[in-house]
This record gives sequence, C-alpha cells and structure tokens, in this order.
Amino acid sequence: MLDTTDASRIERELSRSYDIVAEVYDEKCDNPQMRYMRSLERQLLDAHITAGPVLDVGCGTGVQTLYLAEKGYRVVAVDISPEMVRTARDKLHEADSSCPASFVVASASDLPFAACTYSAVVSVFGPYSHVPRLQRAFDGLSRVVRADATIVMTVVNAHRARWWLGKSLRRQWRALRQALSSRESYIPFPLNGRTVNLWIHYFTGRELKQAMQRARFTVVRAGSAFILVSPAYNHSRQQALSPTGRFLARCEDKLRWIWPFKCLGDYLLLVARRCVDDERACCARDTGF
Repeated sequence: MLDTTDASRIERELSRSYDIVAEVYDEKCDNPQMRYMRSLERQLLDAHITAGPVLDVGCGTGVQTLYLAEKGYRVVAVDISPEMVRTARDKLHEADSSCPASFVVASASDLPFAACTYSAVVSVFGPYSHVPRLQRAFDGLSRVVRADATIVMTVVNAHRARWWLGKSLRRQWRALRQALSSRESYIPFPLNGRTVNLWIHYFTGRELKQAMQRARFTVVRAGSAFILVSPAYNHSRQQALSPTGRFLARCEDKLRWIWPFKCLGDYLLLVARRCVDDERACCARDTGF
C-alpha cells in the first residue's frame, strides 16, 4: 500500500502526464478497437443509467460525458488533469453549449461534493486504475452518492489472459516476473517521438469486489472486455473491425458475462449499487467475479 506522500506524488505526476497527452488523446484512440470499447460502454450506460444527476469520474476528454448530456442527463464530470477537462469542455461547447454538463478539476480521492448528491456514477475506460489511494476514493464515492445509486465502472485487469499468454509465448520472463511481483507499474504512452509514462494499478476481480464492499457497494453485474479482441492505442484510418475482428467481437459479446471469461479480459466491467441496508446483507446479494 502506498503511503500518503507517494500517493500525492503519483497524483501530481498523473495530472502533468495527462496534461501532456490531452491534445492527442482522442486521435490516438481513434481506431476500430476503441470504437468497439466505446460502443460497449454505451450499451452499459443505456442499460443501467436511468436517473441523474450523474457523476463522471475520470472523464478524460469527455466522450461519455457528452453522450450522457446529449441524452438529457445532468452530468458533472471530474478529472485530475486540467487539460483533459479543458478538452472535454471545448468538445461539449462545439457539440451543443446547452447540454446539461459541468466540469471540475479534482482527484477521485478527494471529490469536492456534498453527501448524497448523485443518483449515478460513470467511470469508464479505467480511471480508477490510475488512483493510488483507492479505498479512500471508493469511500468518498460512497459518501457523495444517494442510497441505491448505480455505478458503472471499468478498470484494467491484472488477470488479462491475452497479455499473459502473449508474454509467455514470447518468453518475456522479465515482464512476467515484474507483473507477478507487483500490480503497480508504469505504462508507456507514445507521443510524437517521445514516451509519457502513466502510473497504473492492475485490479483483480476479487480485489475490486472487496474494495467496493468495504465502501458499501454491492456488485450486481461483473464481466470483462477485450477478451478476444485486441485493444489498440494508435490512430487508424480503418473505420470498422476486420472480418476476423467482427467474428471475435461477436464471440466475446456472448462470453463476457460468463465465468471464467468474465475474469479474463483486459478490462473488468462492473455494475454496482450503493447499499441501503447493512453491509452483511449487501455482501450476501453480491454477484461479483
């Protein structure tokens, strides 16, 4: 567990790093694989977000903030990076300045909102994997949501099968040893001939479930994404997945909520609700991973 000094340092690093990549972030994620992921996120939002106001934690460049605002939800979007927030705000104004959304620069560990404010929370594309003070963040989230609030979240998975299989087949033993020794690392973000390193924490399904339970959330649905489809983090002119990619996506869509496949994708998907009764009863209803 990180001490307070290390956690604060990492948060400052993340803020600066995401400020650097904000301008090109959407371009880097403009490819069929990321569009597939965004489509999956929207399916989850459409299925589970039914009331506002909505809190978007780790909004990034505001892709899903804008989506929810255009559907009429009142959204408050939070990100630790001022440049990410500026990009998201500009995107919203270009689309429709009347959309009911506002933006706040803040850490997920220190949400600056009153208790029982939000009816739903969205945190997709892995923001909580970049939060060093995790339990504090979940406890703060529990404080600002209303009883029975819905949470839709994705985080990066420690047990991502494709990564482990690929590293093993290529005999990259050093990378495997590092992953076994620690679930905290830095991932490279290529940027115009240089690399920006982003701190990350890889979750196990059990860890995520237990952290949510301690914060008085109960998991109502758990799955994973990028089980068979491989993610890409570079711009591509290709607009759709290849025929093979579409076949793998159809297979993945049938498998993502079924054990053991729901534990094996690059991202864990989570739908949870804030408990309205005692913690023991919440845990008894928990579906989990």
